[in-house]
Amino acid sequence: MLHFLFASSAAATTPLASAPLGSAAVAARAEAALLGSFILDAAAMPFHWEYSQSTIAAKVGSGNPEYFSPPMDLWYKGKTGMSTPYGQQGLAYLAVGANASAGLFDPRAVEAAYWALCKFGARPRQKQTRTLN
Repeated sequence: MLHFLFASSAAATTPLASAPLGSAAVAARAEAALLGSFILDAAAMPFHWEYSQSTIAAKVGSGNPEYFSPPMDLWYKGKTGMSTPYGQQGLAYLAVGANASAGLFDPRAVEAAYWALCKFGARPRQKQTRTLN
């Protein structure tokens, strides 16, 4: 499905095992993997937390489940094309990790970035957020 990401890339012709860490081939594959994970997360969001193949098939009919509208998730209300909460959490980790100075990682910065990105409603109660303290 995501072959277009690799089609014109140097990473497509360089065996990963022979590419040194930090090389352009490894960086291109890592970038494509991240992009692909966010695209597929958004494509799967309409049926997030629905594991019954028969329920999905009954809802979709002869169509495709990717980006299905309207989403049928019972736990949160997202819009078609949005990331799931896991995708949004991944974006938060990526943003904080990319901006971490001197290799320092701050879990509170991840929490703040997540809630800035979160599109699914209210923050959890204070008791639940104390796990980071």
